[in-house]
Amino acid sequence: MRAGLLAELILGENSELRDLVNQYNFIIMNPKGKITGFNHNLLQNSGLPERALMNQNFYVVFQPEEGNADLSIRLKAVLAGEPGPVEFSLPEKNLLFKGIAIPIYDDSSTASHIIILAKEEYVEILENDGLEQFWSSTKEFLNVEGICTAPINETEDMKKPRILLVEDHKGLISKIFSKLLKSSKENVMLAPSAEAAILMASEFKPHAVISTYEPIGEMSSALIREKMLEQVGAATILVSTVGGDLRIEDGWLDIHVKNQSESVSRILDLINQIYLD
Repeated sequence: MRAGLLAELILGENSELRDLVNQYNFIIMNPKGKITGFNHNLLQNSGLPERALMNQNFYVVFQPEEGNADLSIRLKAVLAGEPGPVEFSLPEKNLLFKGIAIPIYDDSSTASHIIILAKEEYVEILENDGLEQFWSSTKEFLNVEGICTAPINETEDMKKPRILLVEDHKGLISKIFSKLLKSSKENVMLAPSAEAAILMASEFKPHAVISTYEPIGEMSSALIREKMLEQVGAATILVSTVGGDLRIEDGWLDIHVKNQSESVSRILDLINQIYLD
């Protein structure tokens, strides 16, 4: 990036852009994700010192890449020339940033930097009762729309969802769902790799696929999600650990629950309510 670009953006002739930079949180990052510039608003709102931002990895400062695959995909699209909306956060401060990301070109056809303009908001982090809160609000919405959410007679009508688990390098999936794998042999299968999961799905036809952000194999979790939806219409739930919590994310649902034995039953209930045909 040529010297003085930050000054040009803030003090340049484009008054509209200058006003936006002065009004919102402003970040400049290079293609490798390193933060190379920011404004005072970001310092003030984040509560972070300059040394915690300058030349630091954007994904590490704001949200680990394993915690939100969609954020990484979005920023890669921006570098490819597609500006668009972004969301990122400082979970420890309950801060969520919503804004836009724009590619910056410097005498080249390839973007040299990304500009992010975002507004901050405080949010409550869902913990133990995250799934209960989510389902409660979902039922309220469905009832308003006239969609029945009455309890299903478990002995007569309850269907067991077919779940395809994808093994990961750290063995997280096998550990979390160990009891489920032992007790539900017909409707739960464990694929040894991402590629095996794609092959198994065509015959098993899962209602939902559960993977981490680092599945065994050459395929990324994002590609698994795309292939499963395309081939068998199955949603892919991505699971990761954040401290003592489990993070459950499927592209629009993003919640934290305590990593304990009852969390598995809550995940299964979620699959029953939302993903079961």
